[in-house]
Amino acid sequence: MKNNLAELRSIDIDKSILTAEWEKLFATHPDYKWIGRNFVDLDFFTPYFKKLILSIEQALGEVPTNLTIQVHEPSKNVPGKAYLTIPHTDEDRLSAIFIPIAYNKMEPILFYDVKPHQLSKVEKAEATGRKTDGYGNYYTKFCPEAEQACRDLADDISQVGVYSEKHPTLVNVGEFHSVRLIDIRSPRIFIQLSYKTPYKKFLKHVDHLHLL
Repeated sequence: MKNNLAELRSIDIDKSILTAEWEKLFATHPDYKWIGRNFVDLDFFTPYFKKLILSIEQALGEVPTNLTIQVHEPSKNVPGKAYLTIPHTDEDRLSAIFIPIAYNKMEPILFYDVKPHQLSKVEKAEATGRKTDGYGNYYTKFCPEAEQACRDLADDISQVGVYSEKHPTLVNVGEFHSVRLIDIRSPRIFIQLSYKTPYKKFLKHVDHLHLL
């Protein structure tokens, strides 16, 4: 079985601090139009988050291709998360660091064992379903046939994993994955650092990455 999650143990995080800093960050940008996936610059963050992000860059030895805040928070009028249930690979990155601000620990990330005879059909479904919004963000909006092609992977789960709450988590988003949702209304908020570098290359060259 492939293991697609690793924690960066050289960097510590504290959930209570992360939550407080998120509220401060949200309040700092009262006019910002939050969507599900927000591409932002380093200066968008509070000083705490800036220091944390720069520490991760130094630990991995690489600057991310982009910084993203994934937000699904109905109480703050930010869109839902149902689309995350569709198995997919990420369009614009091969690996990503996830810093969990808020999420339901009963909603794990799922990885799939894609059989050779399934791959071409699923890749075609992804190509036809991937769209961009007015902000340049990728999102999945499959037609029913394309969505079903991806959901047919549901019987081939190869890993069920949860994110570390003690250290940032490196995720192999180049593999097919989805989220098993329990409660569509519960918040799901992550700060993410995206990389074109494959997950396996980071594992090989960064000593303080440990499999979850």
